[in-house]
Amino acid sequence: MELDARDPTARLDHPGQLAKGARGIGDVSQQVRERQGVERAVRKRQSLPPPDHESDPFAGAVPRHGRSALSQHPLGQIYADDLGVASGHDLQRHAGGTGGHVEDGRRLGCHDLVDGHPPPAPVLTEREDLRQQVVATGQAAEEGTGETVRVAAASHDREPFLDARRYSKPSVTRRRAVGGERFDVLVIGSGPAGSSAALVLARGGARVALIDKAAFPRDKACGDLVGPRGVALLDDLGVEIPDARRVGEMVVVGPTGRQVRLPCYEGETYPGYAIAVPRSRFDAHLHDAAVAAGATPIVARVRDPLFSSAGDLDGFMLSTGSAVRADAVIGADGATSRVAEFAGLVDPARLLWGFALRAYVEDPVAVPHIVLWEHSRRRGFPGYGWLFPGVGGRANVGLGLGVLADRTAGTDAVRSFDAFLCDLRRFGVLTGDASLSSRLGGWLKMGVVGTVPARCRVLLVGDAAGLVNPLQGEGISQAMGSGRAAADALLLGPAMAAARYRTFVADTYAPYQSTTAAIHGALLPRPRAIAAAGRLLTAPGIGRLIAGGWSIFWNDLLTGARPGAPRGVAATAQGLGRVVTRYSRRRRWLDDAMRDRGRPPDGPDRPPTGSA
Repeated sequence: MELDARDPTARLDHPGQLAKGARGIGDVSQQVRERQGVERAVRKRQSLPPPDHESDPFAGAVPRHGRSALSQHPLGQIYADDLGVASGHDLQRHAGGTGGHVEDGRRLGCHDLVDGHPPPAPVLTEREDLRQQVVATGQAAEEGTGETVRVAAASHDREPFLDARRYSKPSVTRRRAVGGERFDVLVIGSGPAGSSAALVLARGGARVALIDKAAFPRDKACGDLVGPRGVALLDDLGVEIPDARRVGEMVVVGPTGRQVRLPCYEGETYPGYAIAVPRSRFDAHLHDAAVAAGATPIVARVRDPLFSSAGDLDGFMLSTGSAVRADAVIGADGATSRVAEFAGLVDPARLLWGFALRAYVEDPVAVPHIVLWEHSRRRGFPGYGWLFPGVGGRANVGLGLGVLADRTAGTDAVRSFDAFLCDLRRFGVLTGDASLSSRLGGWLKMGVVGTVPARCRVLLVGDAAGLVNPLQGEGISQAMGSGRAAADALLLGPAMAAARYRTFVADTYAPYQSTTAAIHGALLPRPRAIAAAGRLLTAPGIGRLIAGGWSIFWNDLLTGARPGAPRGVAATAQGLGRVVTRYSRRRRWLDDAMRDRGRPPDGPDRPPTGSA
């Protein structure tokens, strides 16, 4: 059976399609087996240089990206998957606004809608580094052209689906045509999550539209680190990032200025290092890889949802006035995801928001630093700061905080930034030129809580699903992993894709996220407890004793860690966390969301009560 991309009635899940695709699976699998060993060996030899600074050919041009300690942990990474830009004053003025409700619930027959708050207000006004025009999230003015950038080569007699086992390597890349405005899958957002999903889908033979409001390259507020799991995923996908830097252990600076060095350990399923690379370069490379695999990139904003006669989300009207439809939608559009809002997958009262502000400063820092900061004596800042080596002699300096559901509190990062820099100089961490680049801020949605990751034929990945570490803000590894898993679930057939993907999230991310989200929620309103924890962890003797286990637990690296004392410490910490948070409402909500039982505990419109 042949599927015509121009036929608006064509569907992904006709049994004839799967039968046809199955005939090619054996051949593809054989190619993968024959080439996989050679490719992996070549990549190992040609991959990144060792951590030693003297042997690093990029050491002069690209200073270590703040994470010689971060190898194992993307600790300083603050991942803002949907970023708006405006002034700090505008942030304070608009963050508490109302509106943005989705009222037409009758069109979504498969689920209840939850009224959504408007996207968090944008922050700051410039992206000087790339000289780009910046438009705040949700702003209608000065839209881009919205033109399709590229269409894959024509070939309609394709195999619509291949077994998900084939996704990883370029050896099975297949370019397929996309005709008209109907696709197999719409991927909304082309950050690491969306590009990874589109790459896997395109290699599997699906017709994919990769839609993003920005042309690439574009910048993001981030610590610019890809953690060990992310490095392993890049290897699985056969994607290499040029000029990336390996980074090793890192230094944690306590509230009193005491320092603890966190080691990096190689795991059984991930390497003993991270890579540092500017987000503008990293995201563009992944985006280009997806396009090269056959995804069709479209530069436009998502406007209004389109629904099928059965009430399913079927596509979108774009800012260009054109419509795109597909048999499935992947929402990779960041923390303020419109896909999640349109599909009714968000409970705004339960979301765990974070906000991060970053700038670049001329500084010779060679080792990444995480700073557990007190903005006043014995009152801990509800987050942490960082200073990481950056590109061209510039260091990446930032401050991130959690705000629970109160987005107006994001202004604290803006107001506190200068005081934080003063303390960095007082501790001797920051020693370079005082002048800063323009500051860039972004929102994070953490811990999955408040977001159902999938329902019907809509799957949320990365920040859109809240897959950001509640303890340290990492999101890139989770973004790529969830994007790949969502694509695999769809390639096995869209009818059951949501259930398969929820199972993956429940098994892979929920155990850690549910525990740490509850800890995050319990600590944030208690600045004295935050300060006490920071002082204890960096106290003489204690920090050094637990450093290995701290590194593994804080960075969610327990699964796949090698046996030994550090793994034991991390396992003990996670076990205690599960016990302490056993009756947490956030954990109960997340358990229900993984099963998609419908309305979460307490109903969608009521804030959480009782325990964290």
